[in-house]
Amino acid sequence: SRDRQTGVLPLHLLGSTHFSTATVAATAGGALFFAQWIVYLLFLTDVWGYGLITSAVLLTMMPGTMALSSVALGTAIDRIGASRVLVPVGAIYCATIATFALIADADRRIWLMVPMLVAAGLAMSAIWPSLNAIALRGVPPEEIATAAAFIRTISRIGSAAGVAAGVALASSGSDALTGSRRSLWFLAIVAGVTTAGAAMIPERDG
Repeated sequence: SRDRQTGVLPLHLLGSTHFSTATVAATAGGALFFAQWIVYLLFLTDVWGYGLITSAVLLTMMPGTMALSSVALGTAIDRIGASRVLVPVGAIYCATIATFALIADADRRIWLMVPMLVAAGLAMSAIWPSLNAIALRGVPPEEIATAAAFIRTISRIGSAAGVAAGVALASSGSDALTGSRRSLWFLAIVAGVTTAGAAMIPERDG
């Protein structure tokens, strides 16, 4: 109705299961996909002692994997449904973060980080763009722009909070490794929340 469109925040849209669940997942996803860059960079530079250029080159595995997998994962989402792709990908990423947090130490073992960076690229390819699209499913045509702006705004709030939390945790330990592990566990938690949100999004609006 016209009265619904007069508010600044489209709170009435949160009555949609798709929209409300995707909003939570997008907020957590924003924290995850922006904080991961600084958390991994700080681990490489502060714990393993790599320079910025070397660290940046290593982190290109994430966008590289994203570029290589985006078409295939997008096609899979169209064919079998979003949750059947997003949930496994998110679970794999969450598991690789947790595994790295458990076993990584001050010894430079790049091979330990590779699975996590590849999984990050897959998650960036499948989850991040899909959440924004899924949230708009079932939204009335006259409110698409408002809903899209709301999702983008709330995800950016999550991004800012995630980066701040990641940096704060990384610098909170008695040494660089302790702080970095805390920030890694933070990433694992928000990855779990994002994945859980994706799992709860029904394939049809209700």
